[in-house]
Amino acid sequence: MQSELSNNLNMINQPTHKLTDEEFLNAYMECNGNCAETARYIILNHNIYYTRQSAHERAKKFPEAKLKLKAFLADRCQAGLINFAEDTQNDIRLRVRLYLHLQNTIHKNFGAITYFNNVMKNKIS
Repeated sequence: MQSELSNNLNMINQPTHKLTDEEFLNAYMECNGNCAETARYIILNHNIYYTRQSAHERAKKFPEAKLKLKAFLADRCQAGLINFAEDTQNDIRLRVRLYLHLQNTIHKNFGAITYFNNVMKNKIS
């Protein structure tokens, strides 16, 4: 992978075109918001030299894209977490404890309070 990137960097003399916002957002979403991977994706697929810092600065212009991506990744985590919780090969206590902990973490990072927290607060009050 490193040699492929090096070869592509050597081939890039002049950009063939300016990267559009749509092309940037497609690359950003494809790489799950990872700026270093977005820059690498742009270099490999669009033949335009791009840095991680450039990707980071350009991503700041699209806060709604970041929110969509965050929601998408939270949904993907939720699906993976449910699959883990339904796996009967793991200990039930481990599944419940890990499910609740990760569910709480996902929603705290997304800025929401989980149903579990609401139930616990009502029981304590």
